[in-house]
Amino acid sequence: MTNKLKENLEADFPGKLTVTAVPVDPEGPRGKVYTISINGDSFFDFAIPAGGAPTINKAPSDAWKTPLNFETHADYFGPGKGEAGGEAKDSMYEELKAAVAAQSRLS
Repeated sequence: MTNKLKENLEADFPGKLTVTAVPVDPEGPRGKVYTISINGDSFFDFAIPAGGAPTINKAPSDAWKTPLNFETHADYFGPGKGEAGGEAKDSMYEELKAAVAAQSRLS
């Protein structure tokens, strides 16, 4: 998932953005964590603690209820970006691009 997001964002902001995928320990104190931080700016923070309910600590909009997935985790997060039925994820990606462009002045 992270490599696909990296590829998409770097293609949409050629020469203006470098995305680094950072693996997170799912056994850490927050459980399984999905974050999107670009150039030091946080855009998304979602955690699923062991045995607990998912929490969204930051998102580009209130519509984000799951991480932005591609072809992975469809059973848990629904169809991914670019997949049949993945229109919600396509929309999430467009919201992320707009937030990145606005906050980082990359458009």
